Order: sequence, then structure tokens, then C-alpha cells
Amino acid sequence: MSTSPNTIQHLIIHQLHKEPNGPARVALSSTEMPINSAAQRLVDHLCQLYGSRNGKGFGKFEEDEHEYPMPALVRRYVDNADFLGFSQQAIAQLQVRAEQEPEASGAYVLMAHVSNSAMDFLFFALVGEVIGTAVNADMHLEDSIHLDMDHLRVAGRIDLGVWQAGGERYVSFLRGRGDVAAYFKLFLGCNDMVTPLKETQKLVKGLEQFVEQQALSAQDRDEVFQRAHTIYSMKWAMSRAK
Repeated sequence: MSTSPNTIQHLIIHQLHKEPNGPARVALSSTEMPINSAAQRLVDHLCQLYGSRNGKGFGKFEEDEHEYPMPALVRRYVDNADFLGFSQQAIAQLQVRAEQEPEASGAYVLMAHVSNSAMDFLFFALVGEVIGTAVNADMHLEDSIHLDMDHLRVAGRIDLGVWQAGGERYVSFLRGRGDVAAYFKLFLGCNDMVTPLKETQKLVKGLEQFVEQQALSAQDRDEVFQRAHTIYSMKWAMSRAK
């Protein structure tokens, strides 16, 4: 039995083909991936990397759903639970945004619906490939292509719970390298939010003191910050509803 804190609801990998300054095309997977130990390790590792990275942008969906289709796609997925269809429509939007960004490059595009004790979320990551060395059955060395999970530059997450509760900060993404981060932010349909500086500084300082005293791991530290963000967003939404 898996001891992972993450429960994978759905997982699929498509591929975006693109060279810098070239056109973009996609190769679609026709089925979701089976949730086995390899899939669990992959998702756990990518979520841990994402959680440990600093400099993430946060925000909510843009209101113009014609220009930014992601909120409509997510709403349709939540209503009909067709993850395969959602993923295919989402990568079509990613292809459009990649076409608009000359510096964008191809990658495997992982999309997952994951839940854990902190949140229920959609996770997106663009993962490259790297050539490693393997030993074959004849005890000879040969090249082996692996997913380059240790150099995660483009990824994002949509907190479905906060979104459904009417919160303000439910989309996050790695800021990464300027133009690349910008096109991925457009794909997510994220409208950056700037919280009041004094309030943010007070919250961050208190949380940093707490995680330092508790000597938490990078993943646990991120869960503390995300849980605090979730509570803050829900309280803010409730205050607006009053």
C-alpha cells in the first residue's frame, strides 16, 4: 500500500513539439496513465520539487474566458469528470500560447488531478528529457532517455478547493525565465494578485518563524504555507460575501 501523501485521481502525459522560433505541434496520448508505482514516484517528485521552489507567482483566473479559456475548461471538467477531454483541450491552448512565444521549446506535458491533506488540485508541468546511461541484458552500456525531473522550469497548480470557495489566490506558477513564464501564465489564465505589503510581510514572517522552529522538510514547509494561504483566501471570500 502506498504511503504517499498524494492521491492521484487522474494522470496523463502529452507532448509539445517546438524548437525556438519554430512552430508548435502536439502529440496526444489517447488514454490516461495507469496509477502505478512509477506514476506515483513521478508525481510525488514533481510536487516536491514544485513545493520547494521559491519565487512562485500567485493569482486567480482572468475574467475574460474567451481570451483565457482555462477557467471554462476547469469548470467543464469539474462538472463532467472527463479528464482526458480536459487535458486535450488544455494542451491545445498551450500550443496556441507556445506559438505566440518564440523562445518556448518543446517538452512532455504532464497534467494531473491530485489530492492530499492540504488541497485538491490540478497540476501541470513541462518536463524535458535527458540522456543517461543504462546497463543492458548483455552487461553492456547503452544510452537511456529519462525525464529530466530535476530541472523543473515550467509548472503550475490550480487549487480547486479555494477556487470553488470563491477565494482569490488559487492559481500558482513558477516564475522561471521571463518570456517562458509569461506564456505559461497566459495558458493558465492567471491574473497576478498583489496582496497588501504590510499584511503579507507579517504573515510570511510568522510562518517562517514557525517552520524554522519546527525544522520542517521542504514539502511540509510548502504545505504549511499553502494551508495558510487557503485559510486566508477562504476567510477573505467569506468576508466579501457578508
